[in-house]
Amino acid sequence: MLGPHIQPHQNPSVNPRLIATNTIIYYSTLELEQAISQELDENPALELTEPIPCPLCARPMYGNRCISCSSANSRERGVGDPEDRVEDNFSGIPLSDEEDDFDVFMTIAAPLTLTDCLLAHLRLLLDEEGQEIALHIVGNLNERGYFISSPEELAQTLRVEVSQVQWVLDELQDLDPPGIGARTVEECLLLQVRRLERQEVTIPFATRAIIRDHLEALGHLHFEHIRRALAISREDVEVAFLFIRTNLHPYPAYHYYGQSSDPQLPSLPVQPSVLIHRGLTEPHSYEVEVVESQRFQVRVHPLYQQLYQQPHPAASTGEREHVTRFLERARLFIGALQRRHHVLERLVTYLVTTQRDFLERGPRYLHPLTQTYVAKALGIHASMVSRAVAGKFVQLPSQALLPLQRFFAVETCVQDLVRQMIFQETSPLSDQQLARRLHEEQGISISRQMIANYRVNLKIPAARQRVLLRGRKRNVE
Repeated sequence: MLGPHIQPHQNPSVNPRLIATNTIIYYSTLELEQAISQELDENPALELTEPIPCPLCARPMYGNRCISCSSANSRERGVGDPEDRVEDNFSGIPLSDEEDDFDVFMTIAAPLTLTDCLLAHLRLLLDEEGQEIALHIVGNLNERGYFISSPEELAQTLRVEVSQVQWVLDELQDLDPPGIGARTVEECLLLQVRRLERQEVTIPFATRAIIRDHLEALGHLHFEHIRRALAISREDVEVAFLFIRTNLHPYPAYHYYGQSSDPQLPSLPVQPSVLIHRGLTEPHSYEVEVVESQRFQVRVHPLYQQLYQQPHPAASTGEREHVTRFLERARLFIGALQRRHHVLERLVTYLVTTQRDFLERGPRYLHPLTQTYVAKALGIHASMVSRAVAGKFVQLPSQALLPLQRFFAVETCVQDLVRQMIFQETSPLSDQQLARRLHEEQGISISRQMIANYRVNLKIPAARQRVLLRGRKRNVE
């Protein structure tokens, strides 16, 4: 029996491992790098390992071989005996009798720049004369990706026909990133519109005319001026504005430049957490690689591991506690990193499998998908998926960078509900009323502004306009 002053109560204990995992998985790639750097500064039992990159694929080498390259090379060359593997260092670098002759920096693969990528693609498309012109065109791209010269000026410099320079420039403008090689913001956005149209994306009415002739007015939100100039409805202007803001970017080289002195440009490039490669075995298969697990490799310091397993006889109690405390902290941190990488790999693998049509055919073929559904499929909590998605970017096989959030199509479901509620309304509902009904009937919390955005995408007039339309319809009848 419990005494009169003793009441049973719950005293939940917080698992430090769970806290560390949930915190680390939420970080973006840049924040993760900062967290690892801070932990390395504060924890002497943790150290950063820096493996030598493979000169062929730039992935880490383990010992004297690259797991990615050497296994394939071994099968091709018929290497099977242990003695054969010892005689070859699998690195493509001749062995030397003098150890001092080997320069470790010769094995480090330099990162590909935007210039390298563009020229590599153009070499496959052009002849020698065209490649010479391409070299000068790419050399005249600024850090935003704009062509700062002109075909006429470059033709005069190279003593070739203007049509030849224009032809090479057209080939460049068909490459990724979309909009590269444009001479103006208007041309850059129109090139991106052309690319989306090739991917069978529906382009809103009057989008090209607005970009071509009224982009400055659109930037200042002068919708009424554009409506009168083009003799179109305000709704058409708003739909085009939302499409341009959502799908187009004025700086095509955004993901390739680093720190810049231009205050209008981002100071830090976005780094992908995960890469998606096309499979080598099947034509329509994909492989997922969590690159941050290779970029940030940490381990327990061997000295602390040894002191923990074989304590020094002369070590004091405080010194033993120091070793134990920091060693456990290092193991906890490493476990949280491994958990993050494992969740990311499972999550992106599932998204790639589910959204294969999106990867191959474009945004129009994005299947409806929610974070809750994915969490149930993976057997984890929905909050874990939300943390894993937040602030993460994925690099597609086309080298384009996308937020991981783009693989989820919650908007499609909400738009269908909004359309259905409006079509079934007895009297026009305002955006605020629609948001309230979604929350009460479907449990979906969404702002009034998002309802307005969805309604514009669906080309449905506002409540006041629907009242007027219904009144005109009754008068006609």
